[in-house]
Amino acid sequence: MKNAIVTIVFVLSIALAGYSYYMSRTQQKEMKELRAMLTEASSGDEESESDPHDGEAHEHHELVESMGHMQRYMNKLWFAGEAEHWELADFYTHELEETMEELIEGEIKEDEHNISVLVETMALPSLERLEEVLKTKDGRAFEGEYLGLVNACNSCHQVTEHAFIHLQKPTTPAFTNQVYKLP
Repeated sequence: MKNAIVTIVFVLSIALAGYSYYMSRTQQKEMKELRAMLTEASSGDEESESDPHDGEAHEHHELVESMGHMQRYMNKLWFAGEAEHWELADFYTHELEETMEELIEGEIKEDEHNISVLVETMALPSLERLEEVLKTKDGRAFEGEYLGLVNACNSCHQVTEHAFIHLQKPTTPAFTNQVYKLP
């Protein structure tokens, strides 16, 4: 009996190590693709120096407010997905998507960076992959794609010289008055 338990633990350890290696390689590949997309997006932005609104009154967009909304939604999304409350996770995914679409449509530029293009080429594709995983209701795949979205956000922060803003998988809900687990 003891040998069987040791064998099972050994096999599970190997399987877990293999899965961890696979996820690490997948995330490294995704980061490489995101960096290539960023380089392409940044070089295309230098072509146009004119104001896209061509004389219209342009309202200043407080980027930090949109980012704060996304951080809050990502926190809630994590805990909904961790609890396998897929309907709630889907809700927060759509809230994230709406915020990203506002940034894309707003043609937001900060310093020399086209934030709208970066959100469209980096964050939105990661979010769309996460949406597809939510349909499968696979908790393990959810975690991998969630971390992919976190990595996309961190890559964008690096490109825009805001690497000091580094996101991670949350450890505590930002709001403790919300129930994440299904009753």
